[in-house]
Amino acid sequence: MLGYFFRSLADNRVARAIVAGNPLGRKLSKRFVAGETLDQAISASRQLAGQRMKIALAFLGEHVEEEAAAREATDMYIAAARAVRSAGLPAYLSPKLTQLGLDIDEEFCRGQLRLILEVCAEEDVFLRVDMEGSPYTETTLKIIEDLHAHFPKLGTVLQAYLKRTKDDLERLLGQEIPVRIVKGAYNELAAIAYQSQDEVEASYRSLVERCLGSGVPCAVATHNDGLIAHARQFAMSREVPLENFEFQMLYGIRRSEQDKLAAEGFNVRVYLPFGPQWFPYFMRRLGERPANAIFLLKNLFR
Repeated sequence: MLGYFFRSLADNRVARAIVAGNPLGRKLSKRFVAGETLDQAISASRQLAGQRMKIALAFLGEHVEEEAAAREATDMYIAAARAVRSAGLPAYLSPKLTQLGLDIDEEFCRGQLRLILEVCAEEDVFLRVDMEGSPYTETTLKIIEDLHAHFPKLGTVLQAYLKRTKDDLERLLGQEIPVRIVKGAYNELAAIAYQSQDEVEASYRSLVERCLGSGVPCAVATHNDGLIAHARQFAMSREVPLENFEFQMLYGIRRSEQDKLAAEGFNVRVYLPFGPQWFPYFMRRLGERPANAIFLLKNLFR
């Protein structure tokens, strides 16, 4: 219930004004967000790389309504691709399509993504398009499929709680498109998404097994001990090469587990978000961490 409440606040302007304008809210957000500028994100990336971590850089923002804002995000990702290569960081980019103008016009969005991909190709930087709520799933997949034919260092994300994902996974693996498997963090209807934790986790395990057995590079993105252990055991039992998969976790969450997996020789990548539009992302993270959410609610108006 608390998780649903905080996820529902992600696009609430009043809640944004209250939390973003409160020193406690901004301080707590720094646990999950690397900073508001690219320089801060690169600095945090260097620290993570020094700890044997790889990085997925995400400039926060979604559902832009003006082309100028989409072009700003495009310019930021182009700068990030060049900064990553210049700094020699083990990092890739992870944009959202609504941040690049998908709500404005699909062809405009494709054009913005292509601009980023052209620079990524020049700099030899991988790009993984993040997945958003279910209204965008099919369009996102079509755009990825079309552009992957020209830019092979392109992948995307699939959400285990959506009932369609099993078929979507087969569709992408058939084209050797790299996939990251996540549980899913948006509020979805029971008609299209599993609602119970047991159902979501069963779907997740099945999808991960299929990914690991496919030979296509994949990412196992979870903080759940049971799901991590299952993926490890399956990968070892099938002798999946370490270079074919990686564990992914969010910046600021379960740092000790990240260190442990890296020390054991697994590839670990940290999803590192940055930018001034941090509020929606922060609300979703609070929805997943009740202790932090309760702390914020108790102290927000003091």
